[in-house]
This record gives sequence, C-alpha cells and structure tokens, in this order.
Amino acid sequence: MKLTKILEEVMSEVGDTSNIETYNTSLETKYHDYDEQQFVVRFTTENDTKYAVYIFKQTLDEGETWSMLIEFGVKGDDDSYDYSAVTNKGEMYKVMATIVKIAKEMIAKSKKEGQYIREIIIEPSKNFEDDTRRTNLYRAFVEKNMPQGSEIEMPRDMSYIKVIIPEQN
Repeated sequence: MKLTKILEEVMSEVGDTSNIETYNTSLETKYHDYDEQQFVVRFTTENDTKYAVYIFKQTLDEGETWSMLIEFGVKGDDDSYDYSAVTNKGEMYKVMATIVKIAKEMIAKSKKEGQYIREIIIEPSKNFEDDTRRTNLYRAFVEKNMPQGSEIEMPRDMSYIKVIIPEQN
C-alpha cells in the first residue's frame, strides 16, 4: 500500500468516535434559570488526569431555541482548570470521544426538555497567536459527529467553531 493511501486512511479516521471507548462522566447542574443554564461534566482518565467540561446554554428566542457553548480544561495542582494544558499522555482520542458523547447527551437532554439546540460554539485555546492545532482537531471531531445537515462557521482567525444544527424532529 502506498504511503499516501495509508495517510489518507488515517486522516479520514481522525474525529471518528464510533470505535472509541469513552470515560465515565458525572453531570452537575451549576445554574438553571429560564433563559440561561450552566452545567459541568467531570471525568478522570486512566492516567488520573481530571477534566471538567463546562456547558453554558442560553436561549436565543424566549426559551425554545438555545445556543450551547462548550469549554473544557484539565485540573491543575492548585485545583484550578487549565484550558490550554497539553497532557501528552496518549489520551487525546478517548478524551475527545468523551466530549463528543457529552455534547450529544446534552443535545438529547435539551430535546427532552423542549429545548432545541440551534448552535454549538467551541472556543479552542491557543498556545500562541496563530496556533490553529486545536481548532483543526476539534473541527475534525465536529465534522464527523454532529447531526446530519449541520453547518460549520469559523472566523478567519479560527478563534471559535460554531456548529449550526438543523431543526430536529
């Protein structure tokens, strides 16, 4: 098999979570009001790396259509969370698969509550000004895992990824 063919196959698999086991998670409601909700989902990897995924939901039109912002970080020695930490522990795909699972579960939970998630915003951190590594990685996961018909918007500086989700039935 040619090297280019192997590379194409590997690159097409980035973002595919169908065969990746995810971590166990725990959901905690931080704030819940009519037009704004905040949640934190925590999980720990097999290497004892502790993650917190923050989900901020805000209504776009009197409670039926919602925007969801997702941020996540790694717990440091001082108990704060670092949003730009690079762990290099070989857990990247399982961590990303877990975050995808969390997003899908939050969309399903919202739907059961009569809330339509219209957009998801992800703001990847950067280690330097033109750093797009995380944005590219997150985009690969978004493209492979969001509902069919979703559209992706990104500004030129790639400071965030916005996923516009088609109306769910």
